[in-house]
Amino acid sequence: MPARWLVIVSWISLTVAVGSAARILTDIYARGHRLKMPVMEAVWPATALYLGPVGVWAYLQVRSCHPLRDGLSLVASRNCCGVATCAVS
Repeated sequence: MPARWLVIVSWISLTVAVGSAARILTDIYARGHRLKMPVMEAVWPATALYLGPVGVWAYLQVRSCHPLRDGLSLVASRNCCGVATCAVS
């Protein structure tokens, strides 16, 4: 039987990992921040399962490089990736 503290740490780790994956899934599907590559909509939640909050941080960094598009105006900007882009915002 494993030590009680190890069981507690493992449950906390699992809870944080599932919460991180749920955060990314909520952002993608409920908030409408769909990704350009559909396969990444499965990859990012899976990444959050083993990286936890670090995976959420990485997802948010990548997502912020690609602004939402609502078709209202065309804006030239420099995004967080350091690439000059022309995006509809």
